[in-house]
Amino acid sequence: DIIALETNQNTEKHFSPAFARRDLFIVTEYGKTPDNMPCYQLRMNSPIACLQYVISGQGTVICDDQIFTVDSGDTFLLPANTNHIYYSTTENHFERIWINFKGELANSLLKTFQLERQIVFHKTDTHALL
Repeated sequence: DIIALETNQNTEKHFSPAFARRDLFIVTEYGKTPDNMPCYQLRMNSPIACLQYVISGQGTVICDDQIFTVDSGDTFLLPANTNHIYYSTTENHFERIWINFKGELANSLLKTFQLERQIVFHKTDTHALL
């Protein structure tokens, strides 16, 4: 189940081309969420992994039973097949750039580099990479 309060009006969103091999590594969508809108995203047993860089503001990230606060300059990685919840408050929004991905190669890379349970990377500037 996916619940998103982000809309086309408050999120710049791009989708992957149809020709990509879905069994290896596929970027399902990517985009930028501005800082002038609150955010709430819920994905139960998410089929996708999600990598996000917080440009400004602050938010809460929950992955399964782990709860984190993220601030500007932080990156968070939510693995596939976990529960994803992240949100901002109406008083403190967070501007983010993000990429959603899935596939066997994506899962293997996260496992190989032991990133399956490393959720938040504080003050890790991945802005230029995303």
